[in-house]
Amino acid sequence: MTLLLRRLRLLAIAMLGAVTFLFDSVLLAFLRPGRLPDPKERPLCLLIRLDRIGDVVLWLPAARLVADDRRRKGLSVIAVVADDVAGLARASALFDDVFAIDRLRFRLDPLYRLRQLRKVGRFPATEAIHPVWSRALPLGDAVVRFTGAPARIGWNGGRDNMTRLGRWLGNRGYTRLIAGPSEPVPETVRNEDFLKGLGLAGLPADVKRPLFYPSGLPGTGPSLPERYIVVVPGASFPGRRWPLARFADIIAALHHATGLPAVICGTKPDGALARAILARLSAPARPSDLTGRTDLADLIPVIGGATLLLSNETAAIHMAALLGTPAVCIAGGGFFGRFIPYGPSSLMQYRPPAVAVHRMPCFRCNWRCPFPPGEEGAMPCIAAVTVDEVLALALEQLDRVPATGDGRRP
Repeated sequence: MTLLLRRLRLLAIAMLGAVTFLFDSVLLAFLRPGRLPDPKERPLCLLIRLDRIGDVVLWLPAARLVADDRRRKGLSVIAVVADDVAGLARASALFDDVFAIDRLRFRLDPLYRLRQLRKVGRFPATEAIHPVWSRALPLGDAVVRFTGAPARIGWNGGRDNMTRLGRWLGNRGYTRLIAGPSEPVPETVRNEDFLKGLGLAGLPADVKRPLFYPSGLPGTGPSLPERYIVVVPGASFPGRRWPLARFADIIAALHHATGLPAVICGTKPDGALARAILARLSAPARPSDLTGRTDLADLIPVIGGATLLLSNETAAIHMAALLGTPAVCIAGGGFFGRFIPYGPSSLMQYRPPAVAVHRMPCFRCNWRCPFPPGEEGAMPCIAAVTVDEVLALALEQLDRVPATGDGRRP
């Protein structure tokens, strides 16, 4: 059954990719994108990144180097990102403007797709850069194709999100593809390899310059205690979530050990997860619920001001690393070694999170798990991580937090 589902998934990807490619080809015949810039306009570079939040967060240090280089050459820089990432992109100190696309509507709503591609085609772009390894034909590849920019640069890419046909069709939209190693490497390393392909290797990166505007620094978000723990129980799909009962147990255990209050963060749909955790706890260990009350930009000061972050493998973990917040990540094996743990980086100063993981021979399965799910639908590698293991890592992280002014540990 699992093999059949995989084949059906590949068939669906191939069919969707072919249909959207034909649709886009018809649009291209009429829209003729890629107008030449007015001599009075500043030349434009589009940085296209329509993948998920965590991928974009890890890419920001590399984006800073590209954006700085293009500005030195007289270009304006616009980031083309998914709408759920737009707030974070705007809160960064990197781009002159941000153009947001709703990924789901862009895939499924032909009229919305037409409008967005028409807008992309009207940008006076002289260069379009698409630094996504796991390219998707209906998303980033399509946008690159419609820019009409004289220079359209991307990765040769892996085949996580496309078939051979989809990759061949997508490649036709680029003027240059950068070759990268096909074997798994950490995303931090992959980002630096792409910079080498752009000819930016060896340029100094100002790793100490903040990646976010001052408005996105600690002390500017919701009213919170002086010291607190942030808990993020959500994930992109249920199999990547540590069981909620264990999140409740770890909140109670940490409160007993440290006295620190906890706040639960996440998107509006994560409110159901927060309520399930709250139902298992009582005062004084009962946490505050901020789910749905903070967008990505608001989350920057919340995470930046935290004493500790506990999370599944989500964008919150990467934000904590860049902000220097101690963190514990409950990780599974789907992409293990690509995002968590981090590889070396000369582009960013970060505090790597502690990783709670139960290693299995099937790691790097791209979340196509051959085993039945565990507790609360969690993948077996995630369900096998215990509360005691997470507690030990959390206390170790807290022990590394500098003492307060009166000599006490928080």
